[in-house]
This record gives sequence, structure tokens and C-alpha cells, in this order.
Amino acid sequence: MAAVAPSGKMYQAGTLSGNPIAMAAGIATLQQLQAPEFYATLTASAERVVEIVRTAAAKHGVAVTASNVGSMWGFFLCEGPVADYESAKRADTQKYATLFHTLLMHGVYIAPSQFEAAFISSLHGERELSVTAAAFDAAFAAIS
Repeated sequence: MAAVAPSGKMYQAGTLSGNPIAMAAGIATLQQLQAPEFYATLTASAERVVEIVRTAAAKHGVAVTASNVGSMWGFFLCEGPVADYESAKRADTQKYATLFHTLLMHGVYIAPSQFEAAFISSLHGERELSVTAAAFDAAFAAIS
């Protein structure tokens, strides 16, 4: 850091660089991320969303392939497995568009393309998962 101004010759600036509120928020975030079981809990929540998707799809007879890695999750409206771009292209984008808009009407926002990954937050709790389950049930009913 001795090379960085004001001590050194290199100037560095950013919108929140060194801002005490931004620094406090960053430290608080890092402390949360270090909490015991933080990532295990986050992964379990993503697994629950994947199970919500699979259950609602099965209930309405819609083919779906859903999975997660940690807090990242996603699904394709096709029989699996989906392992690459070629297999992902089998997904039904027309039905996905209807599903997307139905979810939106029920208060759940996901990416408008099924070719994007989704992420769950540590703030998504039981209430949010319950709303998500009801929304996916309605959305899969709309496309079945």
C-alpha cells in the first residue's frame, strides 16, 4: 500500500473506497460469511428450491431437470440430463416464458432465460420458500 497515494505515486479512487460505512458493511458481511454452518445452510436452501421445482413439475406432469451447486441452482424444461449447451437446447423456451411470467405474477422473480443460473440468499427463509413453492405450483399448472 506504500505505492498508493497519498504515500506513493499511484492514485487509486472508487465510489466507496475507504468510505467508513462501506468498510463497516464489508466487515459485517465477511463476519456473516464466516459464521458456522453458513454455507451448509445456504446450500440446504438451494436444495429445497430444487426440490420445490421438481415436486411442482411432477405434480403437473411437466418434464424438468433441476439441480444446484451450493447456492447456485437452475432448471431446464426438458428430460435430463443437461450437461452442455447441446443438451440444454432441448429445453422448451416457449413454456419457460409462460412459467417466468406466471412466477412474476405470484411474486417470484427468476431470470427471464432458463439458460441463466439462479442464486439463493441467506435471507431467503421459510416464508420466502413457501411463497416460492406456491408460485411454482401455479406456474407449472399454467404450462401443463
